[in-house]
Amino acid sequence: MQPRKRVHYRAFCTTSPEENEACYRLRYQMYVQQKSVLPPDHKYVVGQQLIDPFDTYSTQILLLADGEVAGTARITCARDGKLELEEFADAGGYLWPRSTTCEITRLMILPKWRSMEASGELFFCLYKTFIRLGAHRVLAAGKLGSLSRYYQNLGLKIINKQPFAYRLIPNASYHMMLGNFGRPNSLRRLSWRVIFGTSYRLLNLVPELLCLRYRQGLRHVRAHARAHTTFAG
Repeated sequence: MQPRKRVHYRAFCTTSPEENEACYRLRYQMYVQQKSVLPPDHKYVVGQQLIDPFDTYSTQILLLADGEVAGTARITCARDGKLELEEFADAGGYLWPRSTTCEITRLMILPKWRSMEASGELFFCLYKTFIRLGAHRVLAAGKLGSLSRYYQNLGLKIINKQPFAYRLIPNASYHMMLGNFGRPNSLRRLSWRVIFGTSYRLLNLVPELLCLRYRQGLRHVRAHARAHTTFAG
């Protein structure tokens, strides 16, 4: 049996209009063409791109697989403007302080590229980016089921058991989720830096061990963080 060809994944923050457009085209491909959750005449559809007002003050992340566009995600900082989550749910109690709170939206990986390696590359880039932006409190809308578990692997937890409708995506219910990755120089920040750094190194050295190590590590860090800090930190 031939060994499986190793795919090279690379995630990075976009820095050019062309890279942004690649993110917007991927959104269109997923939301309009593949899943048909948004109609082609939706107000956010521009040609074959999906663009919305939050993009003007958000950070886009692009995931490549052997140089091919494979995934994307977006980080929006609350200090820069309204979060998309605020349009669909009462997030007021979890937004303070806005200066260190952000949200993750438009997280997606094309089905053909979905793997622990792809997820790990995208997650690590997300982590490095919101820390670099000075936002250690991270909100997200986790769709009941798979997407909630996806965000839990990133370190977020469900903070409101009452589901809400994320009206951009019809006929779907979501949980509000929050992750606190620690203030600078805190024990929580150090713990998350260790687990993300260790998992990422394993991802590159021994991909088949990543799944077990990554999930075990996250469980350990969450338990350790809960024992020493609170979400207000």
